[in-house]
Amino acid sequence: MAHKIKTRIARLLAAMTEGLWEKNHIMALALLSSVAGESIFLLGPPGTAKSMVARRLKAAWKNAISFEYLMSRFSTPDEVFGPVSIARLKNDDVYERRTEGYLPEATVVFLDEIWKAGPAIQNALLTVINEKIFQNGRDTLRVPLQALIAASNELPAEDEGLEAIWDRFVVRVVSNCITDEETFYRMICEPVVAEPVIDSKLQIDEPTLCKWREEYGRVEIPQRVLSVITSVRKGLKAAGEKEGMNPEDFYVSDRRWRKVAGLMRVSAFLNGRDAVDLSDMLLLNHSLWNRAECIPEVLTVVTDALFADITAESAIIEEDLDRRIEQASPGKEQETMKADAFKVYNYFYLKVVGYPSGVCYLYRSDYEMLSAKADTPGVLFRDDNQGAYIVSRNDSSGPFASLPAVRNGKMVKLRAVAGGLSIDGEKYPIELRNGGAAIMDAVEMSLGVRMETLRKRLEERMDEIEGSGNLFVSDDDVRLVRAAKKIMAKKLRSLELRVKSMG
Repeated sequence: MAHKIKTRIARLLAAMTEGLWEKNHIMALALLSSVAGESIFLLGPPGTAKSMVARRLKAAWKNAISFEYLMSRFSTPDEVFGPVSIARLKNDDVYERRTEGYLPEATVVFLDEIWKAGPAIQNALLTVINEKIFQNGRDTLRVPLQALIAASNELPAEDEGLEAIWDRFVVRVVSNCITDEETFYRMICEPVVAEPVIDSKLQIDEPTLCKWREEYGRVEIPQRVLSVITSVRKGLKAAGEKEGMNPEDFYVSDRRWRKVAGLMRVSAFLNGRDAVDLSDMLLLNHSLWNRAECIPEVLTVVTDALFADITAESAIIEEDLDRRIEQASPGKEQETMKADAFKVYNYFYLKVVGYPSGVCYLYRSDYEMLSAKADTPGVLFRDDNQGAYIVSRNDSSGPFASLPAVRNGKMVKLRAVAGGLSIDGEKYPIELRNGGAAIMDAVEMSLGVRMETLRKRLEERMDEIEGSGNLFVSDDDVRLVRAAKKIMAKKLRSLELRVKSMG
């Protein structure tokens, strides 16, 4: 079932975008917002296929009725919602509009130059968008509106009372002219494609939509996605506090956040999933901006949030690394090399924390003889009596040198480091007397292991986003994430070199 719905939507989008140049992502977002019952705003100059998107969206819905209108400063409610019925007013003394052929009876609505609408039209639109009802005289009509697409070559002016209606447009997309020259040549040279005829089996009808609503309402938003949302919210707040920025430009209401979450649920459902994943987070690129000038900042906030946990962990590693360098500096070496700071096991041993093969002990006397500036030959062997691995200096004259386990052990290089021990260049903390891990590593992992974990997490994160095949995420959105991942990988490599230089 999950695979079938994604295949169906993919085929529907392919039919809807035939002959539509560089607007596939806008068409996909228009369909997504329509299924979610939300409105979409297209910002762009004339002649960038904004009205064509609306006409083709109509084809996705079975038995759909469309309504288009170009607003002006002189537009009246009669032209949008229908003229007042003179007969009803004269004969029954009832103020009622004749809505046939107008917005209240349309499934798909396209309103161009939306911000030129007067207050009377705006107020009625708010009710239509919010509650899907239209007050026609004494009667309250339930409107069949499934998609409202508004367009303009400008954003709403400030201090004109347009904030409420602007907030209702959950999806906001910039529609530009064709940028790729080859695509432009095809557009001007190839025959104009007629309006697509959609297979009725692909079209969406009311019963299907009702069933989908029940199902996508059960789509889960997992904790890791919620954590990314938290990072986005913090990022937007920080962006608004930057010098020269206006916090209002990065304000997102609770209502819009709730609707954005619903949009991600619908995206997951139409992609055949029962849970939102990180690819759905890229929809935020088209939901959170308020001014065109702030779009680059919003894109950065969303993209950085996808890697926020990796950024935070790498910062902790860097702090640990700086602390170790500081501890190993002249005047502090003696303090960090005292074996008395560590907990002693079975009279002779110090416990190496986080050794990957199992419990590992180091002879206390050996630790006191290790250098912090040069490697010391050592041996690592298994001691079944202790039920652990033992690491010691490779001293042929020592009392245990003749033991078979020692003779057959693995030759290693040992070095004392701040708070722990280096075995073949890999650093491990040693357990303190108070039972905690040495200051070398609070999470009982060597820096090398932690770095490897971060590298794997970064690759897995990118694989999830790129490999999802999300129908509503554009190539441009993925390219942004790919570029951010490249920068993050470079930072991790630089940090890894610093870690290795401590060896």
